[in-house]
Amino acid sequence: MDLQQLDTRFWLTKDKAWVAERKAKWQDIEPGIALRRNKGDTNMAKAYYLRGKQPNWEKLKASDKSPRPLDLMMFLWLHPSDDPEVLTPLFKAYMESEQVHELDILIGLRFIVSEFIDHTGTTKSLHEYQFPYLGEKNITLFRIMFAEPLYVKNRLQQVITAGRADVRERKLAKAEQDIFGMLGYTHFGFFGAWLIQDSTSIFCRDCLYQYPDVLDWCMTTLKYDNEFSKDILHPSVLEEFHKALYRIAHFDLEQEGDTPRANAVRYLRELIEQGDFLPEFKQLWQQVKAGEVAVEKPWQRF
Repeated sequence: MDLQQLDTRFWLTKDKAWVAERKAKWQDIEPGIALRRNKGDTNMAKAYYLRGKQPNWEKLKASDKSPRPLDLMMFLWLHPSDDPEVLTPLFKAYMESEQVHELDILIGLRFIVSEFIDHTGTTKSLHEYQFPYLGEKNITLFRIMFAEPLYVKNRLQQVITAGRADVRERKLAKAEQDIFGMLGYTHFGFFGAWLIQDSTSIFCRDCLYQYPDVLDWCMTTLKYDNEFSKDILHPSVLEEFHKALYRIAHFDLEQEGDTPRANAVRYLRELIEQGDFLPEFKQLWQQVKAGEVAVEKPWQRF
């Protein structure tokens, strides 16, 4: 499917109520988009959001500027449909299109990093949030865009073609690191940060860690992520791991109640107990859980 053949029947532009609702939602969406984009690029995103109008892909492909007006994530997120059966073919069409710049794909895939880091950070309100806020659609996009990591990696190899072979290899390695580099032990720190968030926060509510399939995906490199063994030699890193594991082990499920976050803690505890982790990590977990490690101010962020 060519991007120019986009099925625009999902944009109900003749339905006044639909148009009015869409315009009202745009008022909430626009600040996150306009934060890092100029007026022209923001207007391209707006035209797509309201009417299904696509930008001049040929012109955009000739430019290396970033951020992009309609990168892969934006293309799927701003589409009116939330149906994976509608969005998955669009994802594949975008990934395989000759019309888009490699940055459209690379930047679009990197959205996953901000969804983990910024959803568990210190941001208090959407006004402070530095990226487009995807809301509950983030899990839909995750399941579409990261269901087949090998497909994504193969496509990256095909779109990153310019320059000498050694330059391409370095560029490809950096792209894969940017997109998949958070897999493994890094996630425990961010998961631990999620556990000290205000439970009424929208960031807490919409965090991707609440989904078991996301946690499974996050932990795919645990068997061989040897960087962990090097990292914990640094006292500051080891201290952060102690804090994160303490929060996971001692999170008050009764006080939390029946919430997605409580279910995620139960799931992760079982995963740690039964999963195939590096011995150093297993030892840390057992020591922290048994109270053999002094963890100072575990429920404070800093």
